Amino acid sequence: MARIWKIVGSHFEHLRTLDPWPYFWRVSLEGFIVCRLLLYAVELIVHFPPSTSFIRYDIPKFLLVALIAGPVAELVLWQWLPVMIARRLGVRFWYQVLISWIIFFVPHFGNGVRNAIGAGLFGGFYTTFTYVRWREKSLWTACYMTYAMHAFGNVIAIAIWWYNSK
Repeated sequence: MARIWKIVGSHFEHLRTLDPWPYFWRVSLEGFIVCRLLLYAVELIVHFPPSTSFIRYDIPKFLLVALIAGPVAELVLWQWLPVMIARRLGVRFWYQVLISWIIFFVPHFGNGVRNAIGAGLFGGFYTTFTYVRWREKSLWTACYMTYAMHAFGNVIAIAIWWYNSK
């Protein structure tokens, strides 16, 4: 188990060395794929109740929330604010990720356990890692990288949902 943690840790340390564009594509795609695979693995063990269909929602409003308002609000409330406080208190990198990750994870239960695990727990790690990684460089870079990655992940999820609902 220690060997696995070492491999995973060195992988994420390598990601911290990438420039913005290669980082964005690698982490966006890796995060989406890893999150889906982990969620499918959990679903082999745990039976989740069926999710509420998005069809009952006003589609333009749903897209506004999923692609603009949601990622911005989550960025401010669950990344910017907790990481700012943690940085002022001198908290180290991985603890900043952990603090923000927990805060990101909990509110996702509002959309059900499956969403909380997939988007909040697994996706939340990549989102919070991205914010804390780029916050080392600048606030602006952290915000645009995290927002872009989050919105991109939501676009892929919506496209898959849309395709499967037809």
